[in-house]
Amino acid sequence: MAAFTRRFVVGLAATVALGGVSLGLSARDEPAAIPYAVPVAVPAAIPPADAVVPVHAIEPVRPEAAVSLEWSGPPVVRLNRPNEYTLTVRNVSSQAVQRVTVQVRATPGATVVADKPAAADGVLLWELPALDAKQSKDFKLRVTPTRCGEAGCQAWVTLTGTAAMKMKVQEPKLTVTVEAPAKVAVGDAVEVKVFARNTGDCAAENVTVVLRTPSGDVPVFKPATLDAGRSFGDVQFKHTFVATAAGPLAFTAVATGTDCQPATANAATTVVAPQLKLTLTGPKELLVGRTGKYTARVENTGEIPVKAVRFRRVVPAGWTAATAPTDGRILADELAPGQARETTFDATPTVTGRAGWFAEATGDRGAKVAAECVTVVDGIAALRMELIDTIDPVEKGQETVYEVRVTNTGTKADANVIVACPIPAAMKFVRADGPTGHTATALNNCTVVKFDPVRELAPKTEAVFRIVVKAAATGDIRFKATMNSDALTTSVAKEESTRVYGD
Repeated sequence: MAAFTRRFVVGLAATVALGGVSLGLSARDEPAAIPYAVPVAVPAAIPPADAVVPVHAIEPVRPEAAVSLEWSGPPVVRLNRPNEYTLTVRNVSSQAVQRVTVQVRATPGATVVADKPAAADGVLLWELPALDAKQSKDFKLRVTPTRCGEAGCQAWVTLTGTAAMKMKVQEPKLTVTVEAPAKVAVGDAVEVKVFARNTGDCAAENVTVVLRTPSGDVPVFKPATLDAGRSFGDVQFKHTFVATAAGPLAFTAVATGTDCQPATANAATTVVAPQLKLTLTGPKELLVGRTGKYTARVENTGEIPVKAVRFRRVVPAGWTAATAPTDGRILADELAPGQARETTFDATPTVTGRAGWFAEATGDRGAKVAAECVTVVDGIAALRMELIDTIDPVEKGQETVYEVRVTNTGTKADANVIVACPIPAAMKFVRADGPTGHTATALNNCTVVKFDPVRELAPKTEAVFRIVVKAAATGDIRFKATMNSDALTTSVAKEESTRVYGD
């Protein structure tokens, strides 16, 4: 069985006279009348933009708000069985309507429910803030007949109509531009230009322009009236200052006026400084008394030329250095970006230890760079051993003294210096003395005298060991001494010949 659709239209007409308002309402319905209540606000006609029109002379615009209600669903139903129906509220007019309220209640012999809202006193109520022109809204309901015959639902709608008026709105509009060089060098002048204009369609009053700089605000133009399409003249405002440090500089121009949105513009300048790179190289290790060669290289790694480039070095204590031709003087009249210069010099250490060479290079515009080179100076332990007999020839039965003299002729201390002397069989050990204690040990029919280690023997120092023996047999006797130390990789041996005479 085909579903039915019934349509009801709520309409209104209004007349308004400004200065005193009269309101007339009329309604039409198809096919049955539905209760409604429609308060209406009526818009006015738009006067010419350049005319001054009194309020009572504005022609009203006569809108008509109309809203329709439409039912759709089965026309024949069974007793006590719920049926789905749709109620559509539609704005059939050409303008929006406000505060639309739709209400539904069942006639005797039926009940009506919806998912939302719940019925209050048997009435369902929906509130819509607004319906745009030609906009519609559907509401789903379930209607259940409770007795045979005829049953149904009644729906009604209330709304608020609208009226509009138009006026021409003018606005002053400020624009501002600021210009600054993209890049300058430290010490150069920075010129900033500012230009302001009224691009609106009416005059801008009390217009001021301020330039915000890293050093503070600078007034650009005093307060003035600026007609539409006009500027503060063809000559731009110029502000000049000197860049003192590398880095970014930000400038902001701000234009303000009565009833105007503030206008801002930004510009940025990069201040570049000269950049030098100094590399100082030399031997990492050097022996005392040996000469090392050092090289200094100065390079311009920046974006601008550097003039009057000088090089200076500091000679460490305990070193002697040949005079560098450029030390403290001009190394280069000018170094372009990417260019480099080198200088070399010789130096000789006289002491051991860690030596730090310091150097610096300077140039114009405050260019300055430093570098350091470290050389570790070491020495060599050089031991010399001498062996002498104090009495030669010696008579049998008499004593003689052997003297072992160990001298460190090097530049570095030696450690654990050990002297040992095997006493020949033709001689008898009497006693010994030296910088350390000793032991006398019998070994293979002879005695070996071994002195305790000298823990450290400094450069240019000596240690003397004496061994007293008695001649026990005649002939050419050979006395031997050996020496070992931490610096020696093999033993050092010395031999002394002594003539023993007698019966």
